[in-house]
Amino acid sequence: MFILANSANRNDLQQNNRDDFSVEGGLLYELKGSKKLLVVPKAMCREIIQDIHKIGHLGVKRTEELLSQEYF
Repeated sequence: MFILANSANRNDLQQNNRDDFSVEGGLLYELKGSKKLLVVPKAMCREIIQDIHKIGHLGVKRTEELLSQEYF
């Protein structure tokens, strides 16, 4: 579900001209068709998962579905 991005990963992707990733405004995105999914840094994964879960105390499956719609 997530790529645990760091600056080394971002630099590698930029240097290798990967068509399935894009860097915009210093943020790394995975391109899936017409969607851009934000690549989440490892340090932020737990916080984002908790924030999505708190939206309505969703179950694991629904939390994963919401995360996969916005993040890679």
